[in-house]
Amino acid sequence: EIEQVAIPARPSRALCSSKLDPWKPRVAELLARFVDITAQRVFEILKDEGFTGGYTRVKKHMRAVRPPPRPTPSVTTPVYALGEMSESDWSPYEVHFTHAKKATLQAFSYVLVGSKRKYFGLYESNDLHALMDGHERAFARLDGCALQCKYDSQKPVVLRRESNQPIYNPRILAFSSHYEFRPLAVRRGHPNDKPRVERSFWEVERSFLNGREFRDLADMRAPCVRIVVRPIDQLVAEIAPHSDGGQKHLMLMEYTEAFKSKMVQRLMGPRAMTATSLATEVGIPQPTLSRWLRAAGGTLDGMTKERPTDTVTPKPPPPKSRRPEEWAAEDRLRVVFEASKLSEPELGPFLRREGLHEATLREWRAAALEGLGAPRSNRAEGKRVRELEKQLRRKDRALAEAAALLVLQKKIQALWGDEDDDTEPRSGE
Repeated sequence: EIEQVAIPARPSRALCSSKLDPWKPRVAELLARFVDITAQRVFEILKDEGFTGGYTRVKKHMRAVRPPPRPTPSVTTPVYALGEMSESDWSPYEVHFTHAKKATLQAFSYVLVGSKRKYFGLYESNDLHALMDGHERAFARLDGCALQCKYDSQKPVVLRRESNQPIYNPRILAFSSHYEFRPLAVRRGHPNDKPRVERSFWEVERSFLNGREFRDLADMRAPCVRIVVRPIDQLVAEIAPHSDGGQKHLMLMEYTEAFKSKMVQRLMGPRAMTATSLATEVGIPQPTLSRWLRAAGGTLDGMTKERPTDTVTPKPPPPKSRRPEEWAAEDRLRVVFEASKLSEPELGPFLRREGLHEATLREWRAAALEGLGAPRSNRAEGKRVRELEKQLRRKDRALAEAAALLVLQKKIQALWGDEDDDTEPRSGE
């Protein structure tokens, strides 16, 4: 290139001396003695020793001479197969509505570790009922559940710990038995034991709560369903930035009706396979196969190799939208009566067909026994009262007879006592 000689070159400026130059050896000495010393602490030491410069000059010099810290390696997480593990947790958020009072809402998250699919829900509390409702909505949205689910030490899941072992809530155990998954309580103070669900709340804050205003809770739930859940409904590939600068593709799998029908046929009939064996063979989670079988009108436990026939005649189940407290008294009594005739292996399929938990059945049975036992208790009390009245009358008659005898004895003593006083004593006595 031709040098532009008409334009003079910019003169180079000489470096000005700094007030920190005489103190740089002292800074190096402090960095060698104290590796983690801060710029503020170095500035305080130099100030005490006579340094007249400012803090900014010290801070920039330390950034230049101190090597940057090494990045902390990420915590390694175990790898699970599809449908093997899930994670669930809560996170509170204070939301200021534009047309309602501010509220502290609980965000529920359920994450499938294998496929990275997620479900979010918003609730006003994080109690047991909200937890079960969030799971049911997540199972319906994700078309199934994993074999295991990790939780922290929240009270709806873990009542207490004994010898560092969790004591699970019986109601959550009944709930997990109904949906055929196993709850796992992680250690206290170890959020890295369930990193997927912890990371999911960061995504909620950045992608959902950030830059939005809401009128009320109903208005807040509408975009949550539209934004967070819509990609799952459309069954498309979601693309998220990867740490190496590339792209990480999350593919969602869709099963055709013909494939579902073929799987159901292999689970039914005299030579039916168990759902667990078929899940191992085809790589589909066992709860998903069981749900397909129930949707087709069959039962899992009644169609196995060991027991090809089922002696229980299924009754038409009540609408699944009804909650247990909405059942009529006749339906409750029918369920209690039919369950009393079943054995322990047959009780599980029966409760799944009816859409009930074992704890609910126990409550209804106790209420029925209490109602039937009330008249018997009244009859027993009436009989007891009559017996006591009879004993009281008997004692009254005995007391009257004793009083009459006492009066007669006094009269006899008075009569014979006067005669003894008038009679002379015999001789020799």
